[in-house]
Amino acid sequence: MKIKNYFILAVQEIRANFLLFVFYMTIFILLLSVSITFLDSALFLTDKIASTMQKIGTDNIIISIEKTSDLEQIAKVIPMRLYECKVKGYEFDPTRLGLSQNETTRDSSSFTTFSGGVLLKDYQPNNQVALFISNNILSGEFAPNSQNTEDALPIWISSSMAKAFGIDSGNKLHFIVSEHKNSVPIYVQGLFTSNTAFSDYYISEEIYNIFNFNNADSKLQITVSPLRFRDIYSLINMLRKLDIPCLYSEQTIRSTQMMYVAFYISTIILLTALSGILFHLLILYYNRRTTFFAMCQAIGMSHGDVLMILFCISEVILLVTTIFSSALSYFVQYKIEAYINKVFLFQNVQVRFPFISLILIIFLLQLCILFAIKKVSKTIKGININELLRCE
Repeated sequence: MKIKNYFILAVQEIRANFLLFVFYMTIFILLLSVSITFLDSALFLTDKIASTMQKIGTDNIIISIEKTSDLEQIAKVIPMRLYECKVKGYEFDPTRLGLSQNETTRDSSSFTTFSGGVLLKDYQPNNQVALFISNNILSGEFAPNSQNTEDALPIWISSSMAKAFGIDSGNKLHFIVSEHKNSVPIYVQGLFTSNTAFSDYYISEEIYNIFNFNNADSKLQITVSPLRFRDIYSLINMLRKLDIPCLYSEQTIRSTQMMYVAFYISTIILLTALSGILFHLLILYYNRRTTFFAMCQAIGMSHGDVLMILFCISEVILLVTTIFSSALSYFVQYKIEAYINKVFLFQNVQVRFPFISLILIIFLLQLCILFAIKKVSKTIKGININELLRCE
């Protein structure tokens, strides 16, 4: 028999037992729509929440390392964004550059609010500090690996600090590297736009290495964030294995992780339930039509033909329920997105149709159908056709 004929017969059988199939298909639609919604949330909603957490810094991890090579080892395994980088335990105020309060222009009391950081040169593709400075240069240039003719090392200063101390690009200063006032020559390679999210000036990594040589107990305190939110758990575990101190918002991250896991577990439970419902429906339908199938087998229909009819019925059910479930899931997803947008203050976020989740669910349901057909096959193999016909 051609596959087309199997589907025609399957549709006729559904019409003959319409109320039975409508009842189970309604339950199927509700559970399938919830499954699609949960899977879509597990795949995309947590990343959307993560992007907001990144904006407000609640997913950031602050790590303390002695050498930048330790960070390089981690970054090779887990790509990450680098944010602020400071030297832990040391004041990097303007006096570190040889600037004193008497040299300020007008607002002499404000100089104590200025602070400095370190620009790590090997992580510029994901270094948010480097990207900010390079995109907001007001004068001078941003060329971290260059030195001037006098072997002075480059630094970059914010416009507000430059104004307060009368500094301009190209000015030569000295950076104090030890408590004995030992210093190295530096020059202002560029001025950048002031921003409260970043330090007021940045020294190059070469300058920090000289500072570290003169202060063996100095450590870098770096704020990092994995490119993918789900990698944050791997990063934390790696830091613990390497015995690198880290600080992060454990409660927020664990809560998001639990939500992420809960969506996947709920999806698996619902798919298991759908598989059970489908199996129960096929057995119930077969029990109602046992005599019909017994007569069909008596006149030459094979056991495989019966299973093919049941398989086609399952496919028709899946097709119909998928259409309705997709529409219902989109509506539910729209409501969830609207609530999340309101809670996390998202703007101009468009709700998209859950194509990826739908495709994955259909693939998983095909496996469920094969599982159910296999179970039905074992059940109906033991049925004796002659006994059924005698009973009739």
